[in-house]
Amino acid sequence: RVLNNVAASLRPGGAFVLHVAGKEVLARIFNPTASREVPGGGIIVHRREVVDDWNQLRNEWILLENGTIRRFVFRHWIYSGRELREMFHRAGFAEVGLYANFLGSAYGPSAERLVVGGRKGAT
Repeated sequence: RVLNNVAASLRPGGAFVLHVAGKEVLARIFNPTASREVPGGGIIVHRREVVDDWNQLRNEWILLENGTIRRFVFRHWIYSGRELREMFHRAGFAEVGLYANFLGSAYGPSAERLVVGGRKGAT
């Protein structure tokens, strides 16, 4: 729906760039737990779980600060380069490229991020 709205808002030939952690990148670097200190002396614990056959990540953030514990739980969708390319095309983007960074390096096994660039076709 977001890509459809973006495509509808662009003039023919207009461009859109999306910067995400691709599913391929996440599969390579996935770590189910991590923690770090936050400013003010607190600690945040990150717990992650892959759900729905690698379609979503379930995240739990536990903030320990000043003797209190706060918990935040949320999910977000994750997409592969192939999935995003197809979504861009379905939304009306004629030219779609996958890149590892904003310099235009090829998206591949060593990429740290996924940058998808699309140009709206003529209507």
